[in-house]
Amino acid sequence: PRPVFSMCSPGNGGDANPLNQNPRMMQAVFDEKFMAPLNDYINTLTGLHEAPTTPLIEVLSEITARNDYRAVTGRRTLSLASDMLQNYGDYSQYSNRSYDYDSFAAGEYAEALSIDLQGAEIRILYLLNPKAASLQNRQHIEFYRQLFSVHGGTLASVEPL
Repeated sequence: PRPVFSMCSPGNGGDANPLNQNPRMMQAVFDEKFMAPLNDYINTLTGLHEAPTTPLIEVLSEITARNDYRAVTGRRTLSLASDMLQNYGDYSQYSNRSYDYDSFAAGEYAEALSIDLQGAEIRILYLLNPKAASLQNRQHIEFYRQLFSVHGGTLASVEPL
């Protein structure tokens, strides 16, 4: 598994030093070089694309192991656009509907994970899946809030799409 869209934000100028940085120029670069490609990608997600597996947790492990992720210092935000329904390997949220994080964490599958979010704020663009509407609920989001917290991150927002 690999991320489909991966890009580091150049910063939007919000914390620029006006003595030696140009906040307006930084915002323009942010809009053109980061937000425009991200918005273009998000717009491709308007229709659900079905796949036989969803290795979401494995992708998180791969992202946090990447050199470009680990090299970032200071504040970091990780945005995920997904229905968040893990379906890969020995753990499927289609068959395990309890979303009991403690049970998940006690299993061998979770023990094998290597995820280090390094203080990241995670924002979920929660793609609502009409075929799995009964699976996408508060307990589902709570499962990920706990997963992120245990691995050093914070669930900052969930935006249903």
